[in-house]
Amino acid sequence: MIWRPIRVTCCLFAVALLAGACAPTDEQPQDIRRVQLKEFQSLHAVRFQTGNVVISTAEADRLLGFMRRLAPRDRDTILVEFPQRVDAKGTELKRAEIVSKFLAKHGYIAEIYTLDEPAPDMIRVSVSRLVAQAPEGCPDWSALSYEEDQANGLGSNLGCSTSQNFAVMIADPHDLREGRSGGSTTTADPAVLGQERYRRGETKEFRDGTITGLGGGS
Repeated sequence: MIWRPIRVTCCLFAVALLAGACAPTDEQPQDIRRVQLKEFQSLHAVRFQTGNVVISTAEADRLLGFMRRLAPRDRDTILVEFPQRVDAKGTELKRAEIVSKFLAKHGYIAEIYTLDEPAPDMIRVSVSRLVAQAPEGCPDWSALSYEEDQANGLGSNLGCSTSQNFAVMIADPHDLREGRSGGSTTTADPAVLGQERYRRGETKEFRDGTITGLGGGS
């Protein structure tokens, strides 16, 4: 009659210890590190002689060298910026249009944009690119010792490795901000028809000589 209550009490005490070890603490978990998107802007000044709207050969070579070094991608933003101060002849706007046409001639499509600050005898070319980067503060191994991590919380480096790898692998960072339109030519017919043929048992046999071994040897 005495042993039963004692054994039950011991079992309850053990359960309480285990539950306390796994119980959540008051500490708020840190946010998982995610890939960050940053926009970088490269600037180039195209200088003109006073009152002239013709690009000199030297300035044209400098501009082409700038564009070729950057190698703009399809979704980069290229702007031809002219100062807000416009004379009666519209010289600044004409210069911007000439620079834009010069870029288009060499395969770079740019938009004309008005600058807020004055820039006499100069047209500015801007190339903006979105870049995916690992979050700031990574890697973070600050909680390494048992005393620092005894609360059984999230690791201090949680998400850093995944974000770093993903930032390196992403082909176009714009896809992380917004999706792309499928377009009128996008179709899933080949994949769907292949599945339907497989289910009906209408798969085609491979022709001789078309299968290569896994080793890739000849």
